Amino acid sequence: MKQVLVSCDYLHHYIKDPDLILLDASSLENKAGITSVFEGQTIKGARHFDLKNAFSDPEGKFPNTFPSTEQFEKECRLLGIKNSSKIIVFDNLGIYTSPRVWWMFKTMGHKNVFVLDGGLPEWIEKGYETTDHFSQVHIPGNFICDFHPEQIKHTDQIK
Repeated sequence: MKQVLVSCDYLHHYIKDPDLILLDASSLENKAGITSVFEGQTIKGARHFDLKNAFSDPEGKFPNTFPSTEQFEKECRLLGIKNSSKIIVFDNLGIYTSPRVWWMFKTMGHKNVFVLDGGLPEWIEKGYETTDHFSQVHIPGNFICDFHPEQIKHTDQIK
């Protein structure tokens, strides 16, 4: 698939695919003051992609600084992600943090990653099942990065 977005109907049809990893990239801490009416809800089977902590450089000067390949691999493996995984990312604002997560996976060399068109709001509007907790039981994955540093621009390059 060359597309970036997948529909809620597509996800609903393939949600039980054993190679599918569903990542909820909803921001639980939002400095912009943007809130979601869907706070505390997620799609059943989704795993929490903790952009703020697990997938950001803890030594970075700025929020959400891109993590090292070692950190990214470690956290992906904890989520049960493999190089063969098909990943669909969503968030509770529609499309807010999920495109960044898509880009991170692309930068780390993962090809089968998509954004859920409309995110959680669209999923709920369609009447599909939600839950109030993330999936916690995962067989550790074997994800290995194929880092593409040319996809990252640093502050000094932008200046």
